[in-house]
Amino acid sequence: MTLYRRTSATLFADVDQDVVALQADRGYCYGMEGVTAEVWKLLEQPADLNTLCNRLMTQFEVDRVTCEADVAELLQQMEAEQLIERVPG
Repeated sequence: MTLYRRTSATLFADVDQDVVALQADRGYCYGMEGVTAEVWKLLEQPADLNTLCNRLMTQFEVDRVTCEADVAELLQQMEAEQLIERVPG
């Protein structure tokens, strides 16, 4: 099982329901809203794809297949941008 968590190098702030994340060492700033912001919030603690989708499906109208595909893609993008990292699970 692959677990993901936020990287410690990323600073962030909640702005209402949204999130603003900053990677000062790389000079990048990210705005997150909706599902993306919720995934970020859920990754305060390490979580796998299944856990993330279980929680998201209670908050958003989405079926499991769509949720897993979309969240897997989001996790890939966030990992590529060094916002999150994989941890042993």
